[in-house]
Parts: sequence; C-alpha cells; structure tokens
Amino acid sequence: MWINLFIQFISLGIIYNIVSKRRSIRDYIVIVIISLIFSTIGSNMNIWIFFINFMYGLVLSLVNKEKVIDNQIKLFMAFISLVVAESILTIMYQFLKINITASNIIISQSVINILVILLIYFFNKEMTINFIDIIKKNIKIFIMVILQCFMIFFLFQYINTTTWLTSMEKVLILLSILSFVLLVIFLSVDIFKQFKKTEEDKLRSRYNEVLEEYFEKMRADSHEYKNHLNAIYGVLQVGDYDQIKDLVKGYIQNVSNEDHLIELSKINNQLIRALIYSKISYATSIGINFKYYIKSSLKDINVSDSELVIIISNLLNNAIEASSGSDDKYVELTLSKKNNKYDIMVKNSVNNGYFINVSEMFNYGYSSKGDERGVGLYNVKNIVQNNGGEILIDIDEDIFTIEIKIS
Repeated sequence: MWINLFIQFISLGIIYNIVSKRRSIRDYIVIVIISLIFSTIGSNMNIWIFFINFMYGLVLSLVNKEKVIDNQIKLFMAFISLVVAESILTIMYQFLKINITASNIIISQSVINILVILLIYFFNKEMTINFIDIIKKNIKIFIMVILQCFMIFFLFQYINTTTWLTSMEKVLILLSILSFVLLVIFLSVDIFKQFKKTEEDKLRSRYNEVLEEYFEKMRADSHEYKNHLNAIYGVLQVGDYDQIKDLVKGYIQNVSNEDHLIELSKINNQLIRALIYSKISYATSIGINFKYYIKSSLKDINVSDSELVIIISNLLNNAIEASSGSDDKYVELTLSKKNNKYDIMVKNSVNNGYFINVSEMFNYGYSSKGDERGVGLYNVKNIVQNNGGEILIDIDEDIFTIEIKIS
C-alpha cells in the first residue's frame, strides 16, 4: 500500500514540475520529501484518495508560493493522465488474464507511470498550451471529467473489494473504463484544436497593425505615383523636355525604392506578407541591407499559418541578429518552388572566422550566445521533420545560408 501511494505521489509531483517548468534539484527534492510524507500518512490512515491529493496540492502551493487553484488544476491534469494509463493497464490485465499480484502491480504501475512522465515531458517541450486558461474557459467540461474520475475511482474500489466478478460485471467495468479513456482522448484532441485556432488568432491579431501599415503605405504610394504621372503629363503639355527627364528619373528612383511593397503582394498569405514586411522594416531601421526575392506565392504549402510564421520568423530573426554584428550587414530571403517542394532560403552576412556548431544548433536550448534562449530553431526542426521536409546549411566565407525544403 505504501509503495503504491509513493509511486503515485512521486509521479504526480514529477508531472507537476514538468508542466510548471520547474527543473532545479531543489524542486525535485521537495517533491520526494512531500511524497514520502503523504504516502506514509495515506498508508497509515483511512483517508479518501481525492482528499489526500487535494492536501498534497495545497502543500505544494504553499511551498512554491503559487495560486492554490492553478496548482490543483495542474495536479488534477497529472492525476487524469495517470488514471488513464492505469485504466488501460487494468483493461490489459483483464483481457490478457494476467495473474494480479502485489509485485506485478508495483512493477506495472512504475513502468506505466514512467512512460506517462516521458510522454508529458516531450509533449510539454513541443507545445505551449496553457491548460489552466483552457480549463477555466471550459469549466463544464472540466467538471464532467472530474465526475468521470469519481466513477473510475469507485470502480477500482469495487474491483479491489470484490473477490469474484461475473462476466457481465467485467464487461460493464471494462466499458466504463474504456468510455473514460475515450472521453479524455476526445477532450485532448478538442483542446489541441482550440490551441491551434487560438495561436493563429493571436498571430493574426499581432500582425493586424502591420498589415494596416502595409496597406496604408501601398495606398500612399499609389497616390504618389498618380501625382508623378500627372506632373509628367503637365510638363509634356508645355514641352519642357529637360524637366521631363528630371521628373521621370525621380519617378523611377521612387518606384525602385518602394518596389518591395509590390514584390510582397505576390505572397498569397497576408499573415506571412505582414511578417516579412515587419522584418524588412526592422532590419532597415538598424542599418541592414535586406534583399528578398518572391518567386512563389506559398499558396498551397502544406503547413499551417502558425507553423509557417515560426519557420520564417525564426530564420529571419537569427539572420538579422547575426548580420547586425558583421561588417556588411546583409540579409537575403528567397521564396520559391522547385520540383513540387517549396523552398525557403535565408542568407546573412557574417565576419570571416564565424563559427556555429551546426550539429547542435537545432538542439533544444542551444544558443550561440550560451544562454537558454535557443528554442526557436528547435521548433523549426520539429515542424520541418513532421512535414517531411529537409534543412540544408552552408557557410561560405562571409555568408551563412540556411535552406528549408518542404511540401
């Protein structure tokens, strides 16, 4: 009994730390100590498991100085994950007719909990979902899951206190557990869809102002071009050809300076158009020569808007940052399509002798500055790999090139 409780509490604590982004040794020592205390209390006193879990979360809230409700939600999400895993384990025991012994339960519980912890760890690295906000916005669904957990808990209690189960009882129990597992899976998929939609809405909201600036600039330039043409037409009427030459020269110069606005209009995706425009504006403001060539509209690219923003923004951010420290200060972006694959290529100037560890630059947490900011390229790598793409890198004297090919 004690060891089972300890495994449960230590698993809950580890998942809690993962979700809370707590990685210090001190945080895990706290979890071990609190788990030891509560597993001892729970094994010596007939305390309802939900109550002791609540007290466990309360103590964690006090120790970590966090909001009680937020901590309880995190722990409950961890608890649901473990219950789902143990429910699947129970179904396997029933169908495979495995002899249930104390040692079997301890070993299987440990293994399944480790798998859940690893799954949540890798999932948490990939996503930035704020489960607390989602649950607060969907409180009715949260309550429904709580009720399902109560039902599963009582089923386990019934199984543990019953020496013999009829075939019908086994079927009903398995169906109940299966319905709970399916419910959690369904809700998880729904939460993921909500997350994707929310992320894209946030991106659109973020770049709305940039889009307005872009369209306003286009309107202003269109007005200026009309003024130039009217002026040229007026001078033609009086026959002053020297003045016409000067006007045409100025007009051509103006068109060349603002040509990037016309070039950007080739991109079919307004969000990406706004993103690139914002990067051009920023790079230009800090003295970087930003060139770009739009040879594809990106119309049918097989990645979501949010994923495309992550790819292009991270590549351009890194290029702008690297080139700002070089002598030439040059960035180049090319969007094209070759052999049914979209090609996103970014070049930037670097000083001779520039070194970057190519084998590690896409690893989680890697940064050439040696700090903990290096997650952007890690996200880019995951998106590209998940969509069957490839990443090519080249360093040629004072030019660093990164190229992404994706369907």
